Amino acid sequence: MEMPAVLQRMLDAAGRVMGAEQEPFTGGGPGMLGPSLDTKPVVAAPGAPPVNDLVDREMPEAEVRAWWARIEASDRLFKQLGEKWDTLLKAYEPELAMNGAAQDASTVKSMLHFRNLHSKIGHLFYDTPEVILSPREPGPAQNMQPNPLAPPMMEVPGMPPIPTPPISLEDIIATKQAMLQLTLGPEGVDTARLFDELLFDILGWTGIGAYKLGYSCWHRMVPQPVMAPAPFNPLGLGASMPTGEQQMVPVTVHSEYYARRISPKRLVRDVNLRSSRPQLDATFEGMRFQMRLADAIKKFQIEASDLTVSPADPIYYQHTDYEGIDPTDKMVSGVELWVKSLYFVEDEWHPLRIRQLIFLDQLRSRPVVWRHSPDQTIGEDGKLTPDSLEGFPIRVFSIRDLADSAYPKADAAFTNAAVKQLSTMDEQDIMLRDAAIGKYLYDKDAFDEDEIAALKTGKAGRFVGVPGGKMMQGIDKIIGTTPQVTGTIDGSRLRNILNREIDETLGISANQAGASESTVRSATETATIDKAVRGRNHKEQMRVVREFLSLARAMDQLRMRYTDDEEYVQIVGEDGARRMMVWKGKVGLGRYFYDISPDAQASLDSVEAANLNLRVYNMFAKDPNFNRKYWLKRTLRSLGADPSLAVLSDQQALLQVQAQQAIEPMSDHEAAKSGKRPNEPGAQNHREQPGS
Repeated sequence: MEMPAVLQRMLDAAGRVMGAEQEPFTGGGPGMLGPSLDTKPVVAAPGAPPVNDLVDREMPEAEVRAWWARIEASDRLFKQLGEKWDTLLKAYEPELAMNGAAQDASTVKSMLHFRNLHSKIGHLFYDTPEVILSPREPGPAQNMQPNPLAPPMMEVPGMPPIPTPPISLEDIIATKQAMLQLTLGPEGVDTARLFDELLFDILGWTGIGAYKLGYSCWHRMVPQPVMAPAPFNPLGLGASMPTGEQQMVPVTVHSEYYARRISPKRLVRDVNLRSSRPQLDATFEGMRFQMRLADAIKKFQIEASDLTVSPADPIYYQHTDYEGIDPTDKMVSGVELWVKSLYFVEDEWHPLRIRQLIFLDQLRSRPVVWRHSPDQTIGEDGKLTPDSLEGFPIRVFSIRDLADSAYPKADAAFTNAAVKQLSTMDEQDIMLRDAAIGKYLYDKDAFDEDEIAALKTGKAGRFVGVPGGKMMQGIDKIIGTTPQVTGTIDGSRLRNILNREIDETLGISANQAGASESTVRSATETATIDKAVRGRNHKEQMRVVREFLSLARAMDQLRMRYTDDEEYVQIVGEDGARRMMVWKGKVGLGRYFYDISPDAQASLDSVEAANLNLRVYNMFAKDPNFNRKYWLKRTLRSLGADPSLAVLSDQQALLQVQAQQAIEPMSDHEAAKSGKRPNEPGAQNHREQPGS
């Protein structure tokens, strides 16, 4: 019989305290900014230290050279792409005068790149939407299945086994949705912030967004007592007792699910890829990384003598105010690749199997990691198990396609020429305004030095005398101005044409950018324009939503795989009541469809959202199948109210109805004495009718 959960938790806590001074297990490491190394320690035998097999098969020397040829070809490609990308990001950045110096006309830029970029980001993805799950496979009978979190079935001799209560499919889906929402929200991977970063790349300079997802955890080896088997007790109160011996076991001290942006300049990709659908068409995806020498020695289980340490090349956009890598840190650089085994391993047969490959620039003779992806498992039926990550952990996506290319252009690439013209016009306008301040010419013989000083610095209205007779031919003969340069109406027209061209190219109206139009339009015209703009942006929004759902599916697969500890989450049941549910990775193990509510990622005006919720509530309030309490809470939340304070529980609602009935005024009509049935025979108010 298993140990009671409470006692087990007490022993676990004691074991952690006892092992507080032990050396941390460093085989696994974070995969956010560098390579993914391991997710769970693999214990070879009870009491044995964790084992991490980073290389599960040898790689021939010819294959090593072939991989370095692919990596170097990718480096050359991204160096060419990076030069063009840097031009757009440099055009986005403002020019600032240093040390209080005056802003020169040549440094003036039109800030339309800033306006266009951030206006469109808000329209494509405003906030993390609520994910809706539905089973891809048929559910169990009556939509009920055994609860894997319930205690094991108790067997007592001479008595039938006591079954554990099952769990409904509705509760499983509601719990999975709540946990997935928590993982994707601000307390998890923060997808709203992630997509802000990715859309900046896609719209602003590179045309593609790249990120890496996964799971990482940190372990410590701690001693725990070895427990003896518990004696049989028909009441189920027996407990395992310590034997006095101890064993070292790995304990997770911290774990996280992550999805972090990768600079597109760090990518390592197949130069033969000609598609914007890399999950289907790419044979590998990878990235360059840098790490400290000490970390590389520890995590890759190599010797310092194996490495030739050299300064790592920059793999980011070089901002002018950054000095780069800390010179006190000895750095190594390398490449992490995730490859489809079917294309690079002779005896591989599964088309979705992924292998991890890591090379170091300072150790080019062999890979330091070459193994099956730790995020995948092949089941007995030869298929990937439901808790296996499908696809590459490194994801690259775009919101549009370019024929026969994996690198569509950013929005800024299509408008940069017009923005440069506007910047040139701004520069010329400053020069024109400076030139419009004319220079003054004067006859030196007509004024002495004091008179000239009075003209230059004297107060307004001051009298300045000139020698007699000098003004007889007119004042313009002794003082005048140089010809003034003025702008033309063509400049203003050209500016309007360029602005309209940019807005039409990007599908952004002045109203969407938060600016007013010079032309006064009716509400109908404005609504028609906004509708056309939304139609153009809808396709791009759908591409962003599909990528979000792909991320949600991957996070759910990782959660099913790695969530071993029990977690708690609140759900709202079909009856509208809020319940606390316990969650573990194996609960609801299976394959699902993932979707969101229409436009759930978009920004809605709070008043508009509240009105919509009110209309839905009033429309379906009388439908017996409609859960009014759930929708009432949603409506109150859209109004900024706390539903837990505003909505009564079932018991509170019953008490309120009873209290209202108790304070209703009593009718003085005699009909009240006969149960509101006037003139009932035998009642006190009965009156015989004439002729009866």
